[in-house]
Amino acid sequence: MNTAANTRTIVLILVVSLICFFAIAYSRGMLDGVNMWVNTWATSIQAEKFTDAANLISFSFDTTVLLAITVPITGLMVYKRHTENGLLLLGAMGGNALLLSVSKTIVASPRPLNGLMLEQGNSFPSGHVTSTIVFFGMLAFFAIQNRKTISKLCLAAITPVLAVIVAFDRLYLNVHWLSDVLAAPFLALFVLATSILVIQHLKGRYDRMKNVPQGNAK
Repeated sequence: MNTAANTRTIVLILVVSLICFFAIAYSRGMLDGVNMWVNTWATSIQAEKFTDAANLISFSFDTTVLLAITVPITGLMVYKRHTENGLLLLGAMGGNALLLSVSKTIVASPRPLNGLMLEQGNSFPSGHVTSTIVFFGMLAFFAIQNRKTISKLCLAAITPVLAVIVAFDRLYLNVHWLSDVLAAPFLALFVLATSILVIQHLKGRYDRMKNVPQGNAK
């Protein structure tokens, strides 16, 4: 697939994911019945031995924790002379955190009242799910770019698996509604697509500048 076709595909993903995200945000009221049913079902399967594991998962994939992990990874990438990838990862996670904050403030959806742990702020969308997909999705993108087959397959497989685990975890703990975790992947895809388009644009500009004859570069 050529570069133009790649770009069109990424733009399509960006547009579709944004439309789907807004559609879920707008139709949350119509999902109240399903949200309540899932919330009640989660309560029925809760057990102390599972809750301890759920709390650990919740802590490990928190947006703040993933941001904290991103910083040393970015530093390592810069040290290994993968500066573009390092800055792209940092930018994607930073942009993700900003969009999550804006979305939660604008939508202002209160969390369920029967959560098994204390969570601050509004619930829509799930920051844990969104951040997990953005973080591991970017790592998968780097592996694909570097043509490392084993890393490519592992990261491509683990990203959706982790997203499902984290989504179930947030529902199990009753700190999110189903609509929160359904919207999260679409916001994550929007962040991923935007980040990839930005780096492609910057690389294109850099390549064009390198190809400009020195006499015309004034």
